[in-house]
Amino acid sequence: MHTERRRLANDTASPPAVEAATGLDRGFGQMLQHAGIPQDLIEELAQENDERGDSLLEQALLDRWPVDDYAAAVAEPEAVLAQMQPAWREFTVAAQDLVCELEALDIAGLIEIRFPVGGVQLDWRRFERCDLFLGQLWLAEAQMYERLAASRDRLEAICRPARTWALASSARKIARTCGQTRAAAAESGDLHAYLNLLFGQAWNLEGINALEQHQLAAKGLSPLLLAGGAPRLRSASGALSHAFRALGFSARYATAAQLRAVARILFDTDRLEPEQFSLLCHGEWLLPAAEAALPQNWIDRFGELLSELWIRGDRGSRVESTLQLLKRAESGVAA
Repeated sequence: MHTERRRLANDTASPPAVEAATGLDRGFGQMLQHAGIPQDLIEELAQENDERGDSLLEQALLDRWPVDDYAAAVAEPEAVLAQMQPAWREFTVAAQDLVCELEALDIAGLIEIRFPVGGVQLDWRRFERCDLFLGQLWLAEAQMYERLAASRDRLEAICRPARTWALASSARKIARTCGQTRAAAAESGDLHAYLNLLFGQAWNLEGINALEQHQLAAKGLSPLLLAGGAPRLRSASGALSHAFRALGFSARYATAAQLRAVARILFDTDRLEPEQFSLLCHGEWLLPAAEAALPQNWIDRFGELLSELWIRGDRGSRVESTLQLLKRAESGVAA
C-alpha cells in the first residue's frame, strides 16, 4: 500500500505577489482559445440571466458542482478564505482517508490518485504498451471506480464545503496575478474566460496530490467543457458517433483535454466501457511530452498503439474497440 501522506496543493505556499498588469494586457480574453472550448458553445453559455445575475455557464457549473456562497467566494475571497479555513482542513483529512482506501486497492502501485475539490482523478504512474500491463491497470481502476460509485454521497459531503474555499483561493490568485475580478470580467465581456480560469484552477490545483500548474493543459479536467458540453450532448442523438460533433470536436483534431472531456461525459451516461474510458482519458501517454497539450489525430495515435501491440503478439482488443469508436465518431456511422 501507499499510505504516506499525500502532497496538499498550496499547503505551504505564500500568497503570490500582486503584479501590475490587467487581465486584458495579458490577453485574458483569449484564454479559451488555448482551452479548446468551441466558440459556438462559448456564445451559447455566455449569456447573462437577468433573474439571478449568473451567466448560463455559471448555472451549468453550479448545477454540476453545487457551491455554497458562490457569490461571496468570487466577490470577497479574502473574507471567505478566513471563514472557510476550518472546512478546508476537514476536507484535507477526509480526502486523505479516502485516498488511502483507494490506494489499498492498487497492490502494484500503478495508479496515481489525485483528490482535488473537483473530485477524484485516477492518473497512471507509468505506461507500458502490452496487454498484461493494461489488464493489471484496468483491474485496479475497476475496483476504484466501483468504490467511488458506491461512495457518491460521501464524496459530495467531503467536497462541497471545500469548493467554496477553493474558488475563493482561485479568485484571489486571479485578482493578484491578472488584475481581474468576476465583476470586471462580466463588464468587459470576458466572463467565460474568467470562469475557465477560476474553475479550472480551483477544481484541478487545490486538494490532495493535486496537479501542478504546468500539468494542467495535458492532465487537467475542463469544468467548462464538462458542465457546458453535457447538456448539449444529451440533447443530441444518443449515438456515440455524434459525441464529437455535438461538442464541436473532431477525433482527428482534438487535444488530450478535449478527448478526456468527451470520454467523461460519455462514461457518466453509461455509453463507454471502463477500458475505453481509461484509454481516452489518458491520451497524453501516447504522445511525446512536447506534444501533450497540442491537438492530435487520435485515430492515428490509437492505430499506432494497436499496431505495436499486434507486433508484440498481443490482441489489443480494448485498444481496437476504442479505435473503432473513434473511427465511427469521425465517419458519422451510428454506434
